[in-house]
Amino acid sequence: MYMKKLTVFILALCIGVTSYGQAVDDEAIIPVSITLNSILRLNVTSGGNIEFVFNNIDQYKAGIANAPRYDTEFNVSSSINFDVDLVAENAVSFLGTDDPAHTMANTYVQILIAEAVAGNSDVAPAVATDLAATQEIVSYNVANGSNAGDGTDNSFIINWSVKPIIAANLAADRYSNNMFLSLRVPN
Repeated sequence: MYMKKLTVFILALCIGVTSYGQAVDDEAIIPVSITLNSILRLNVTSGGNIEFVFNNIDQYKAGIANAPRYDTEFNVSSSINFDVDLVAENAVSFLGTDDPAHTMANTYVQILIAEAVAGNSDVAPAVATDLAATQEIVSYNVANGSNAGDGTDNSFIINWSVKPIIAANLAADRYSNNMFLSLRVPN
């Protein structure tokens, strides 16, 4: 009988201990983070040096029309929407390299902007327009959706040309003006 009581007691003790015991609950924390760096890259792929040479009177009278050798191609890789401005280093004129006193107004040069690949950016001017001191040539338009993407999505061409200059009576010189492509976040 003693054995029965001991067995019942041990059994009751085991049941009692398990009824008061708590399940083991453990947890671990796994930090997960995502870092998004803004990517804004502009790359001139061809036409980084445009040189117009007037060799005959017809060019003075008619100007020099755009041709493939007078194109600047560039692309933009961006993780966010963007605009591109074309900014003339000298806001008013091209300066003579032989004689800096020689000047030729920026407005003798014309540009036309085109998308090499159809995308969601607005480009302007779409017709040959006089060069301005600063002009937005690629812009984000909310109606078109995001213009973010890689260089294959955002490839552009600047067509350069020079208007007739015979009436300007400019001195013989090499006139130059640096043009900056400025990539920025839309206002």
